[in-house]
Formats: sequence, structure tokens, C-alpha cells
Amino acid sequence: MRHDFPVYGAAFLILHEANDGSFFLLNWWTGENMLGSRVFYQAPGAESFSDFAGSRIACCVWELEVMKHERDRWVREVLAGGKGDIAAYLQGGFDGEV
Repeated sequence: MRHDFPVYGAAFLILHEANDGSFFLLNWWTGENMLGSRVFYQAPGAESFSDFAGSRIACCVWELEVMKHERDRWVREVLAGGKGDIAAYLQGGFDGEV
């Protein structure tokens, strides 16, 4: 089943260097209040990332902290009160360690 939801040109990425390799999560807002996501994996010593689509893993507990931050900003800047201020959403981001 395919759905064609609108996208907003607003996305965020997470690069997680884990003990078992590196994970690259590309996330974008779609359909007003949904999050699209692609996950890529790089094994230790590998030169590039590969699509992790065949796995059933979406994210880990540490990545969820970044997603929560982005979710809260999306609700505050874009959804709350019908503001729709995507430019304000794009002005900030998560900058830290979890």
C-alpha cells in the first residue's frame, strides 16, 4: 500500500556511533504529524553505509531522545495553534550527547 503524503522540506539526521557499528538515521516530516525514516548501517571497518531496511529496527533508546527533542520542536513551532512556522523549526536542533 502506497500513500502520497505531503513533505515539508524539514528533516533531521542522527549519526550514532555504537559499539556494533555506526547508524545513520534520516528522518523527515510528512503528512503534517508523521515521521518518515530511513536507517543505514556501517559495520566496524567498513568504508560505507548500507541500507538497513531489511532489519526490523527503527531506532534505539538513545536515538529516541533526539527524536523526542525534534518532535517537541515540531509540535511547538509547526502544529501548535496552527502556526505552521517551518522556518522557526529549522532554526534549531539537538546539539549534545545522550
